Amino acid sequence: MQNKNKYILTRKFFTKRLIVKSNTEIYDETAVAMAKYNDEYIITYATEQETIDAYNQVTESSCVESVYPDEVFELDDFKPNKSAFTTGYTFQSWGATVMGVEKYRTEIEKYGQLREVIVAVLDSGIDETHAWFQNRLVTTGFTSINVHDGKNPNYGDEGGHGSHVAGTICELTPNNVKILPVKISLKGVYGYVYTATQALQEIIKENDSRVKVVNMSFGSNTAVGEAYHQYFASIIKTAKEQGITSVAAAGNESEDASLHCPANIEDAITVEALEETYDGYGHAPYSNFGDLIDFSAPGSNILSVEAGGGVISKSGTSMAAPHVSAAVALMHSNPNKSYTPAQIEKELRLTCMDWGDVGKDKYFGYGIVNLQHIYAELVEDSLSFNTYNEVFEESVTLEMSTTLADSKIYYTIDGTYPSLTSNRYTRPITISKTTTIRAVAFVTNSSGGIVQASEVKTGQFVRLDEVIDTYFTIDSYGTIIDYKGPLKEITVPDTINGITVNGVGAYAFQNKIVTSVTLPNTATFIDDYAFTCCYDLETIIANGAIEVGREAFYNCSKLSVIELDNVEIIQDYAFTSSSASNSSLTSVSFPQLTKVGKETFARCVSLSSLDAQNITHIANHAFYACPIEELNLPNVVSIGNEAFGGNQKLTKLNAEQVMFIGAAAFMSASAMETINVSNVEHIGEKAFFSCGNLAAELTLNNLIYVGPYAFSHTNVNSLTAPKLKTIQEGAFSNCNQLTNAEIQK
Repeated sequence: MQNKNKYILTRKFFTKRLIVKSNTEIYDETAVAMAKYNDEYIITYATEQETIDAYNQVTESSCVESVYPDEVFELDDFKPNKSAFTTGYTFQSWGATVMGVEKYRTEIEKYGQLREVIVAVLDSGIDETHAWFQNRLVTTGFTSINVHDGKNPNYGDEGGHGSHVAGTICELTPNNVKILPVKISLKGVYGYVYTATQALQEIIKENDSRVKVVNMSFGSNTAVGEAYHQYFASIIKTAKEQGITSVAAAGNESEDASLHCPANIEDAITVEALEETYDGYGHAPYSNFGDLIDFSAPGSNILSVEAGGGVISKSGTSMAAPHVSAAVALMHSNPNKSYTPAQIEKELRLTCMDWGDVGKDKYFGYGIVNLQHIYAELVEDSLSFNTYNEVFEESVTLEMSTTLADSKIYYTIDGTYPSLTSNRYTRPITISKTTTIRAVAFVTNSSGGIVQASEVKTGQFVRLDEVIDTYFTIDSYGTIIDYKGPLKEITVPDTINGITVNGVGAYAFQNKIVTSVTLPNTATFIDDYAFTCCYDLETIIANGAIEVGREAFYNCSKLSVIELDNVEIIQDYAFTSSSASNSSLTSVSFPQLTKVGKETFARCVSLSSLDAQNITHIANHAFYACPIEELNLPNVVSIGNEAFGGNQKLTKLNAEQVMFIGAAAFMSASAMETINVSNVEHIGEKAFFSCGNLAAELTLNNLIYVGPYAFSHTNVNSLTAPKLKTIQEGAFSNCNQLTNAEIQK
């Protein structure tokens, strides 16, 4: 859903529902509806204010064990807007190949009858008539779980989300794996979090040993430690103790997963979304990230069931989670092994393909889930390298060793998963160029089958003087269109493959793990989305750039050094973030800058100094919530709506050439003492509203229009405006110091 709607959905008491746990009967005559589930009351009120009043009253009652407002969750998916790379796969989902599903299924199907496993899909329902679900659904014996409509149980999928999610699980697993559809959403879009927790409790209460996995491709804005988070976490912990693994989508907000529940619950497996790239796989830019990410799985351009018939491609962490749920179901299918949820997590960790930084990282977790040899006995800490992560000048020697008796080590250098057909390690390896090595030690039986295996080990080795040309893709016009190197600190040369670098193209560095980028002076532009979602980017130096495109550095919330000495135009949203603020950027200097787009630096909450004296146009919200202390804008002619709104630090404004000041441009700048806007013609609604320290004598000889409440609640003491034609309602209301006004009659 759009951010505007999301804001409404995430108000604390938006649902007008309270969940109350009490040791005595409860009755509230102000409620419009009440229901009881076990020892909890679901109480609905007519208005948010009535809900707040009831909450405050109930919290003081000694008979109440807990009370919290119900919350809203959203289903996390969207149709892809970029072309898919998926071609030539046996399965509809390219995730099957990436995760080694076919090899694993082939192996365990040799063992005879597979165990029956049930995966509960808490979602929008399911299209029971679709061909993919024939003989794959469990819809009897669990009718009490369909909590969405207790009077008329049904599993119909209004939005298609649940069918797509369940379809992925069905495709990746044999017929022994069944789907338990649990409809919890309203109109296939969102639902109450309490409905989800109630459904999970029902599954636990049924105590069916076949239920091994719960897939949760939804999320609410509930941070770690909040009451509802703790409540949800306690239920998932109970499920884990009963042998049920909970798999949660990380969310699609491009922010830390700790802000979203159930992704932020420790006992759940939290899955981020992987996308195909031209050179392999990458973290999908929409996917949430952070220390709570456990694993990565395919989530972009996933083909699966379309409600009503056929298949459809969708993207989102909702699509990644069922890949992991399917993997867990496949592991439980193996008749030769039995697992607890903790053992499931451990074996996924030992066999996953480490991606990104060596070891667990915030974008891929432990790595990409892979099942290729998970059927074997896995022996932890049985393979080691003498070095794992090294930057070298000429060469480095890699030695591998294993404690597995009668084992052989196999490795790859092309990023693929090691197998018995990979390179065999027999002696130390001399590495003289940038290389990623993955290795596994295998013990085989007399027929060549794998019976024991080590964990997968990964080493990354970067040669400093290696020709950087190989890291970039550049077109014939000199535009960099992709970067695929391992370096985090990058100095781009003047020429790449003999072509002069003229600029950075759209999406070229999107979602790359880089900390510093220096562009040559020949690069005159940075295109739209060029560095979007480079979460670790701290420094950008591009002194040849004249224009920075829309969202070029969107969500680069660690950016602290910006050198753009010749930039003239910065387009909309160039340096802002979706929700998290940038607290690293403290000052910016743009000697040649003339135009600043909408929300360009919005929410740069530490930006206290702006040096850009050539600016002529500042768009709406451009510096919203930036605590700039003094503004010297001698050439600006237009300042947009709320351009400097939310600034409690601004004391002085010099904009003597400004002609247009938009609505709320400086509203609530409570520290502002002096302004120079002597040539202004238009001052919008609430432009200086509640600038309580503004005690100025205003001489505005060109002023024609003053909007409603423009100077309301200020200490302006005199006004001279001989050309003023329009004064809107309340323009100078509550200006108690205003004693003199000279205006046109």
